[in-house]
Amino acid sequence: PTATERHVLPYGLACIEGRWSLFAHDERADALRQFRLRRLNDLKVNQQKKATPDFEVPADFDLWERTKHRFEWELGDEAPE
Repeated sequence: PTATERHVLPYGLACIEGRWSLFAHDERADALRQFRLRRLNDLKVNQQKKATPDFEVPADFDLWERTKHRFEWELGDEAPE
C-alpha cells in the first residue's frame, strides 16, 4: 500500500485482538476512521498548544462501543495470523 499523509484528531486508543488501533477523525475524509498503530509512521504532533487539547472529542464517541464484540472480518483487510 502507498503511504498517505493525513491530519487526524485522535479520539482514543484500543487494543483489539492483540492489535493496537487509533480511532480518530480523519479531516480529509471528514469521518471517523480506525488506524492500526503499526502502520503509522513519521507522526507529528501539533506544537502550537503543547500539552493542551486542540479539540473536543464528541460526546457521542464511545470507545467501548467501537471495540466490543468485534469479529475478525471487522478488523481490517490484512490476512489473519
